Amino acid sequence: MPLDLKAADATAEILFKARRDGISLDPLPEAIRPVTASDGYAVQVGVVDRIIAAHGGNRIGYKIGATNDSAREMLGAREAFAGVLLSAFRHASPHRIQARDYHVIVVEPEIGLRLGEDLPLTGAPYTPERVARAVDGAAPAIEIVTSPFPVWNEAGIGCIVGDNGAHGCWIHGEFDQDFRRLDLEDLAVTLTVNGAVEREGTGRNVDGGPMIVLAWLANFLISMGESLKAGDIVTTGSATPVLLGDAGQDIVADFGDLGQCRLSIE
Repeated sequence: MPLDLKAADATAEILFKARRDGISLDPLPEAIRPVTASDGYAVQVGVVDRIIAAHGGNRIGYKIGATNDSAREMLGAREAFAGVLLSAFRHASPHRIQARDYHVIVVEPEIGLRLGEDLPLTGAPYTPERVARAVDGAAPAIEIVTSPFPVWNEAGIGCIVGDNGAHGCWIHGEFDQDFRRLDLEDLAVTLTVNGAVEREGTGRNVDGGPMIVLAWLANFLISMGESLKAGDIVTTGSATPVLLGDAGQDIVADFGDLGQCRLSIE
């Protein structure tokens, strides 16, 4: 049975307090536990509203998660999922974070995209080729993913989606408006820690390419009664296997001709 509004709000309050106070969570009580992704999105609204009320700022776009089969299998998800990017947790590269501020630090090098035009309901269903024409910039980025649930697959897709897609913060380099000179699908991406290469991948690692997952997001939002707007930023999922971050690490996500994004963990 889907969560009712009262249960969704109660869950949002628990998840927000876990973020605010650094509390780890066991699986939530069955009566208020979001099991499905749909339940999770109902909870996510309340979590995001509480984060904005506490930290200020506004919604600036979206993150896309579970952009490969192994991640979806772990979470019991049938498709990718979306979270909300917030201005209070958007940072220009280089950026420093404190390890103590996060339950866990999962580092994901991602290609960020910025929309230059609306993608309204009237244009659906959207193809990768159509959404690519609406993009006016691409940037090297790192998403910090975090969660109060020690075992994510036990928490399940509903809780991860509800906790704003386990989004912690987003760091980005400069947006390149001439990105079409690059093949973003085959763009080589490396993640180095203290000068040593730890992860490698390509833009194709996210379900075949960043424009493919952007098209998924455009169509998904329309199914939810929303749509992408000019100026929205979308971070498209990890281009390499994820990295567990820790204090004392200087991390560089290198996207070749698209640029670099730098993160230090103290």
